[in-house]
Amino acid sequence: MTRKEEREILFQNVFEFLFSRERKNLDIEFIKNIYEKVCDNFDEIETMLKSALKDFSYSQIFKADLAILMTATAEIKFEMTPTAVAINEALEIAKKYSTEKSPAFINGVLSSLVKTLGDDNEAN
Repeated sequence: MTRKEEREILFQNVFEFLFSRERKNLDIEFIKNIYEKVCDNFDEIETMLKSALKDFSYSQIFKADLAILMTATAEIKFEMTPTAVAINEALEIAKKYSTEKSPAFINGVLSSLVKTLGDDNEAN
C-alpha cells in the first residue's frame, strides 16, 4: 500500500471519528500513529485550527474538510512530516473527497497554521 493510499484510509477513519468519537484499532503503523495523534490531541488540534481560521466559523467547516485539516495538522505538528508534503497530500484528498472550493480553503488554513507554528520541520 502506498503512503497516498494510507493517507486516504487515515482521512476516512478521522472523518468517522468526528461523528462517533469512538476510536478504532488500526493495523497499518503510519495510519495508526497519526490517527492516535488526532484522537489523543483532538482538543489541541481543534484549538490550533480555530486560531488559523480567518473570517470563518469553525462550526461551519464541512466535516470532510475538517478531517483533512486534522490529519494534516497532526502530521505537521506531531509526526514532523514536511509541511509541503502534508499540505500537498491534504489538497489531493480534498480534490477527491470534498467540494470544488475545499482545496483553496484547506490550503489557506494550513498555510496560516504553519505560519503560527513557525515552520520548523520544513527541512525534514
